[in-house]
Amino acid sequence: MTLKPAPSSTAIADPALLDLSFTGFRLPPRAGARRERAPVYMSLRHWFEAEKFRSCEPDLFSAMLMQPTQREAVKLAKRNQTRWRMDWAKVRCRALACGMVYASLSEPNAPRWATDAKELAAMLTPLGLPEKFQQEAAAEYVRLRDGPKVAFLGAATAPHDAVGKRVNAVHRKTGGAWTLLHWCGRGVSWPVHDWAVAQFVPIIYLGDDRFIPGLARLAEVVREASGGETRLLIQIIDFLSIRRRPERT
Repeated sequence: MTLKPAPSSTAIADPALLDLSFTGFRLPPRAGARRERAPVYMSLRHWFEAEKFRSCEPDLFSAMLMQPTQREAVKLAKRNQTRWRMDWAKVRCRALACGMVYASLSEPNAPRWATDAKELAAMLTPLGLPEKFQQEAAAEYVRLRDGPKVAFLGAATAPHDAVGKRVNAVHRKTGGAWTLLHWCGRGVSWPVHDWAVAQFVPIIYLGDDRFIPGLARLAEVVREASGGETRLLIQIIDFLSIRRRPERT
């Protein structure tokens, strides 16, 4: 008789997709306040319910982040339905897809985030939302996941109109399916960042080592899917001024 090894007592199962805690984008500061670090969401449900209030009811948004369970988060949102953002029906699909992007960044090596939209939609079933909506949100996540990653360097000192034209051009050409790589060092451009927050464009903050494994995994997925024929490149749009030496006379 062959004895099977007992399961390890230290093995930890991957949490359900909806139970992942993660950080999102850094919120635009209130008038006169400092910009704070990105908030932590206890679950994808907390993100989804909180987004109903972020742009219009900052106090309710903050209260949503403090709800101890997903059920309590849903109850709080229902009690305050009259205070949801006016365009929620229009943006809710994009909001959920954007939350999925941030959740995927919290576990960059998990293969489930590289699956197709059908499998991802099935993982969203516990949300209790219409099946068609779950499929649309999953498909939108795949578009964002597979879209280009773009950084705008020097945008803080470039003419405002020039930056706006470049950003809008990227958004238009990609059909809104792209990710902003936001430089947090010297010369940071918060207006571009805050525009991306308002448009539900996912943001990856450059300068944080925790995103290196995720980018490495993304490159590996592209390499495997293309048989090594496609390389993943980060597009950088440069507004930096370069001083050239005057020509000799």
